[in-house]
Amino acid sequence: MSRIATCLVVAALAAGAFPAPAAAQVSGSIVIQNGPPAPRYEVVPRPRHGYVWAPGYWRWNGYRHVWVPGYWVHNHRGRIYTPGHWEQGPNGWIFVRPGWHRPPPPVPGPGPYPPAAPTPYPGPTYPAPPGGPPGPPR
Repeated sequence: MSRIATCLVVAALAAGAFPAPAAAQVSGSIVIQNGPPAPRYEVVPRPRHGYVWAPGYWRWNGYRHVWVPGYWVHNHRGRIYTPGHWEQGPNGWIFVRPGWHRPPPPVPGPGPYPPAAPTPYPGPTYPAPPGGPPGPPR
């Protein structure tokens, strides 16, 4: 076997011995098999007028999670800021990118849930003691 062929066989075997980290990109989203570490504690600075605090998050750099510290973002009136975070899906962990979006439209009617029904059994009633309001038995 020639020297070049031997090198190619050794390189192919070495590549199979060290698998690459499991990551895929599906429709612009990052999907990985290992979840992020616990969030780091950050001291949130005093509020700034016209800005919203974006908390830190774990970003995937292709090989491992890297912490991105929190930062101030300029407020967008009428929009809601969603910080970067990971969600567990059926095929692994999916990174939701930070950014601004419009709030959902208001729900028409009294609210998303029907009003609570009255309790069918209000509880026991007791006769009133002489000269006083009803009370529990003695």
